[in-house]
Amino acid sequence: HAKWLAERNYARAAEWRYREASRLAREAKRSVLAAHALSRLGYFLMYWCRLDDAREVLRESERLNTKANPLAPFLYGVLERRTAGSDGDRLRAAEERILAAAAQPSEELETQRTGLVREISFWRAAEASPAHCLQGGDVAQVVVCFWAHLFSGLSGGRPRVSR
Repeated sequence: HAKWLAERNYARAAEWRYREASRLAREAKRSVLAAHALSRLGYFLMYWCRLDDAREVLRESERLNTKANPLAPFLYGVLERRTAGSDGDRLRAAEERILAAAAQPSEELETQRTGLVREISFWRAAEASPAHCLQGGDVAQVVVCFWAHLFSGLSGGRPRVSR
């Protein structure tokens, strides 16, 4: 019922139901179910652009259960990657979460995960050598990659490619 409401953008009603489902599951000592409800809520909070709320909910979901909860670590990595800005350490940590994420519970999320893994792998290889720039998935990646290497060569540093 919460998913149905969320898909129709009844955000408050859906959020209440997901939180209540998690609370009831915790009372019944069902941490996997509680974590699952919070992961789903985190997904919709991200969709509704409530990123701080999503971050908090996804952390709680991971705290409840990580072994049978592939969605929360992946979504948290996506969220952190999106908000890392120029913080290289935070970006790397977010990417490590994405790379370590297990298969996702829906075809759409699994497609997103595999695409992100491919993109992260490209940029990491391209950062190491301009020869990898030609393996870009589109012309924009190839151009950005070569320009980053050109400018870093002129400035004498390693390329810092914005992902």
